[in-house]
Amino acid sequence: FFRSFIMDTFMERHNKKRRTEPMVQLCSFLRLANDVLECISDILQSPLLSHVCSKTWSLLAGRHQVYNIRALDCASAFCCLKRWNTVLRSCTIRCESTTFTRHDMEVATLSTLVEILTTTVTLQVLELDLTRSIKLSECANILGRLKGCVALHTLRLNLCECNIEADGVKALVELRFCPMLTNLSIDLSDNELGPGGAHDFAELEQCSKLRFLSLCLSHTKLWATDVEALTALRKCPSLEHLHLDLRFNHLGRDGARSLELLHECPRLQTLDLDLRFNKLGPTTTHALSSLKKCSYLHAIKLRLGDNNLGVGGAQPLATLAGCPSLRLLNLGLAANKLGVCDAQALSTFKTCPYLRKLHIDLSDNKLKMGGALAFAEFKVCPVLDEFHIDLSYNKLGAVDARAMGALRHCQSLKKLYIDLRFNQFGKEDARELEVFKEFQLLNTLHLDLRFNKLGATTALALATLKKCPSIVTLRLNLSDNDLREGGARPLAELIECPSLRILELGLSDNKLGACDSQALEALKGCRSLHRVIVNLKYNNLDV
Repeated sequence: FFRSFIMDTFMERHNKKRRTEPMVQLCSFLRLANDVLECISDILQSPLLSHVCSKTWSLLAGRHQVYNIRALDCASAFCCLKRWNTVLRSCTIRCESTTFTRHDMEVATLSTLVEILTTTVTLQVLELDLTRSIKLSECANILGRLKGCVALHTLRLNLCECNIEADGVKALVELRFCPMLTNLSIDLSDNELGPGGAHDFAELEQCSKLRFLSLCLSHTKLWATDVEALTALRKCPSLEHLHLDLRFNHLGRDGARSLELLHECPRLQTLDLDLRFNKLGPTTTHALSSLKKCSYLHAIKLRLGDNNLGVGGAQPLATLAGCPSLRLLNLGLAANKLGVCDAQALSTFKTCPYLRKLHIDLSDNKLKMGGALAFAEFKVCPVLDEFHIDLSYNKLGAVDARAMGALRHCQSLKKLYIDLRFNQFGKEDARELEVFKEFQLLNTLHLDLRFNKLGATTALALATLKKCPSIVTLRLNLSDNDLREGGARPLAELIECPSLRILELGLSDNKLGACDSQALEALKGCRSLHRVIVNLKYNNLDV
């Protein structure tokens, strides 16, 4: 709320739109006590509020700083940091690097920066982005000195493509001695860690106050032994949120088996694992099924796409429905040669009593005709609020569209995202989606039907969404089908939907004519619609 209010007020002043209401709000806002303004500024962690007026400048100047610097010209930024080192609370430093200036920061420059930061006793939040800016393993040794920041509780380090090796990891792990550290994010993607390069991260278990940990280690040539070492993080006594990005490594068929030990993490609440492109086998899902034993785990994100799970490989994940506190589940299972039995197993999540947000990606698998029938069972999910389902590239047909229509019986559903690209829907098959008009609480619908063989009856069916009583945001993508001239005109009737505010229509490459363009032009003149986007590229619109 505060961020949007300040942005609106700031832009209002700079665009010289002197409206009475925003200025009255600003005056009321500035009457707040100084300590309240300071609290708001700390929540925003942005210098924006200090620029609103002279009062906020005198009170908040230098409290939150953002710098975009060049590796060869850091003097002015260093001067500003020294100037505000008695009030600085949060600092974001991004070192700009181009194809021609990459890896040009000197060790002495980085050492000076770290020295300034460690002497700033008020610094609480630090984000340092050195992507491609330095190509020396010594940079990790220097950054390890940040453990001397006595008030620092949140640290984000982006060190992609910095030529860091296993010895550099050992230096970075020294950050565990930072006395107040609770949130730590380290991105070492595209470095040369090699087999065993992540072993030293196991020592972060000694960081007694650490609550949030994010390690991005994609493209670093790690092996299964590295995953085994990372599971030692379960012993971190305060850890509540864990994110591990291990994409594009060499874990192998059984490389993730040791992840079953993560259920021993005593306070774990959210888990985000990205294991795509690792040639993992079905033992991975068997290992991850042990997460059902986590008493406090309420959010699980498992990205397992582009591996070798095979038919039946996703079935063990169905046991996660027994996770007692589960409220958010994201399963990325694209390109794994899964079959209908896997879809049927995943429908078990309909029994989760507290599940509110569900994302399932089964794109590019082997569901075939009727493979989506199992997802109709989510109509009985008691509190499901948001449902994303990606079934593209699966050779689905009319019976599957009918299954998607059954979701209208889910009494709690408010946001629905369905991706049905590159399937085998014929000219009449989308007529089954006409029942979407019966949704009672749905306020957001995204429907992607690109690259099928849908005909004009599709637009007729979808035009009935004007009767949906609560729809606010509607995105329909029908590009690369066969609507033909006049086929899109029924969609102009969506202007009659009383609650609709945002409308996006993708209609490119459908052999539409000028009559379609003229009919849809009325949508852009509708005052009740706040945003209208109509894509009519690659059609025959010449009058």
